[in-house]
Amino acid sequence: MDRKEIRENIGVTALVLSLIFVGLEMRQNTRLLQAQTRDAITSKQLETVSWIATDQQNSRVFRVGWDSMETLTPDEEWQYATLVQGIMREWENSHYQAGLGLFTREEIEARQEAWCQNMISSSGFRDVWDQQRLRYAASFRAVIDNFVADAESFEQGASNSEWRDGILVSQCLDA
Repeated sequence: MDRKEIRENIGVTALVLSLIFVGLEMRQNTRLLQAQTRDAITSKQLETVSWIATDQQNSRVFRVGWDSMETLTPDEEWQYATLVQGIMREWENSHYQAGLGLFTREEIEARQEAWCQNMISSSGFRDVWDQQRLRYAASFRAVIDNFVADAESFEQGASNSEWRDGILVSQCLDA
C-alpha cells in the first residue's frame, strides 16, 4: 500500500467516524429537545391549573361551567370559555409535538385519554368545543371530534365508556 492509499483510507475512516459522531450528537440533541418540550408543556399546564386553584372566583366559574355553562353570567361564561380554550390550546400543542415525535406513544395516549375523559365528563368543555372547534388544526379537530362523538354516545348509553367506582373509564383510544 502506498502513501496515497494510506492517506485515502485515513480520510475515509475519519469521515465515517465524523458521521458516527454527528449521529450521536443528533440523538443527544433530540433527547434534550424532548425533555425541554415536556418541561415547557408541564410548566404551562401548572400555570393553567394555578389560575383555577389559586383564585376562588376562577375556581367557582370552572367548577360550575364544567357541568353547564347555562348558569354562568355572560362575563363568567366568557371567563370559562377563555380558560377552556387555553387548556385546549395546550392539548393541540401536545398533539402537534407528538406528531413531531417529541412524545412517546404511551405519553400521548395517556394525554389523549385525559382529553377524552374531559370531553365525556364536561358538558361545558363540549359547549366550548362546539363554539370554537374551527380555530384548531384539522388533525387535532379529528381527534377531539372523535372524543365528542364518544361523549354523545355515552350520554345515549351506546358508548364503551363507563363509570367504575366513581371514575370514568373510557374506551376512546380503543375506538
